[in-house]
Amino acid sequence: MTEQQIRAMVVEALEYSNVIALRDKNLTGDFLSGLNEVPVDVLDMDSLAEMEVCIAIEVNAGVSILPEQLRKIGTLARLVALIQSRR
Repeated sequence: MTEQQIRAMVVEALEYSNVIALRDKNLTGDFLSGLNEVPVDVLDMDSLAEMEVCIAIEVNAGVSILPEQLRKIGTLARLVALIQSRR
């Protein structure tokens, strides 16, 4: 997967998990293009959403990420880099 494909997959994982802050705060386009560093904490995910995002990433990218790792990673760009490095 390319970086762009991983970014699109992360957006899909967030939408699947009903994490709508990325869309509601108009951050999706800039994230997809790589222009915006989106902090994970602005996404306002509860523990269920975190688990659903991790499951979606594992199903779609084959990369296992724990909710604790997702919380500590800091930004979506770092999440993309982690997924890319583990593929």
